[in-house]
Amino acid sequence: EGCTRRWNLASNKFTGTDGRVTGVETEEVKWIADANNNGRLTMKPTGKKEFIEADLVLLSMGFLKPEIPELAKNVFTAGDFVTGPSLVVRAMAGGKSVAKEIDNYLSGTKCKSFT
Repeated sequence: EGCTRRWNLASNKFTGTDGRVTGVETEEVKWIADANNNGRLTMKPTGKKEFIEADLVLLSMGFLKPEIPELAKNVFTAGDFVTGPSLVVRAMAGGKSVAKEIDNYLSGTKCKSFT
């Protein structure tokens, strides 16, 4: 999809000029099992900081898998709402797929198309 994925980075500060992003200050993090919290993983900064120049920043944040309510027939969903936390490229693919479903719905085509 034309982007570079970076893992285990916390965004500390965004920079910009004239209302446009120019970069992000990041810090590497490690996931440590916390014995005081039933072994749940806790994000710990390592102190290793880096500035990344960018004209677009996409943040991906984890959420618990959603409980999807019964929706009306003309409500279309994609991304984390449907799958729970995942990769940005999967959310983009889901958006493309649901766009085809919306087109089918509006044009009266009865078959679903998936990519």
